[in-house]
Amino acid sequence: MEQLSAFFRWWFSELGSLLPARLRAQPGRRLNTLRFQVHPRSVEVGEFSDGTLKKLAELPRGPKGELNAEPEFLHSLQTLLTRRFPVGRSVVEVGLPSGSALAREVELPLPAEENLRGVLGFEMERLTPFRVDDIYYAGQVIHRDTTTRKLNVGLLAVPRAQVDPILGLLPSDARGFLSDEAIVQQEGDGSVVVFRPTYIESAGRKGRLWALVAINVALIIALIAVPLWRQGQVLDELKREVRAATASAGEASAVQDRIDAVKREMVQISEVKASRPPAVETMEEISRLLPDSTWLSRFEIRAGQIQLRGSSAAASGLIETLESSPLLANVRFASPVTLEPASGRERFHLTAQLMNRTSQTTDGEADSDKSANAAANGEGTAQ
Repeated sequence: MEQLSAFFRWWFSELGSLLPARLRAQPGRRLNTLRFQVHPRSVEVGEFSDGTLKKLAELPRGPKGELNAEPEFLHSLQTLLTRRFPVGRSVVEVGLPSGSALAREVELPLPAEENLRGVLGFEMERLTPFRVDDIYYAGQVIHRDTTTRKLNVGLLAVPRAQVDPILGLLPSDARGFLSDEAIVQQEGDGSVVVFRPTYIESAGRKGRLWALVAINVALIIALIAVPLWRQGQVLDELKREVRAATASAGEASAVQDRIDAVKREMVQISEVKASRPPAVETMEEISRLLPDSTWLSRFEIRAGQIQLRGSSAAASGLIETLESSPLLANVRFASPVTLEPASGRERFHLTAQLMNRTSQTTDGEADSDKSANAAANGEGTAQ
């Protein structure tokens, strides 16, 4: 469920970047920076600009780091922050003292650079003593070795328990306008966690959600309509060439051949699409077959090849389970099964070939023809 929520947060964030400028932060407005600078005995609150903190307030901290402030003081502080740092147009930073962040250098395969944050999140429990949901983190490439195809990455991680109580000082509606993917940076001997605004301004969450859904639908329609429109333009152009070349039979025949070739290509494209089951049907089939003790973290279909990554209580039995589907063939492990020490579950990476509908039909017809020939020759099976 956490992985599904993370997917939707990423998807809505990507769609939010496509919103028109009038729905984003007002153009020309400089982003203010609100800084919570944490010290051993206090937290300074102010505007951070050009490396200098203009202090607006200071809150004391108890022996265990807890914030000590009267409700009236907190209410006055939140009113001040609302006026000085409008939601959706302000950056929020939490500066932490030395020793608050975990910094280490890790080695990853070279292709991991294409999705460095995602790879670090997937491997976080192996690389650090933390779960990925319990920290804010960032990675920076230090060195690339194309010979060994290795990547040296500097990993910086800060426990959420040190940051989230500080964010509780924000007004209640301000947290929803900050990106969930914080940027962790080194700053002198300490570190700073940066939260940038999502740039979406609306009357409420419902309005923002419907705007993003509308954009999603529009993108799907465009994805379907644009190729058809372009193919229609090609056919119209070829037909105009045919009408212009009626004076010469040879030219008209050549143009007609071109039209037929384009039509054949269109039919072939349609047949290729129709020969393979839709992705939704494949996902539904795999979801039906997999046992409840199995979780998928990655599902990918590309060029008729299916990639499945996840964890299971018993990964060794998944191959036989998946091969029972008429949609799948050549199910195998792409890498050795590994054991997760924390949960005791088995992490796996499976590949399978997506069967064409034509192959399934041909197999069924071959079995029928074989039975018919056996009956014609007087062959049968005793019951």
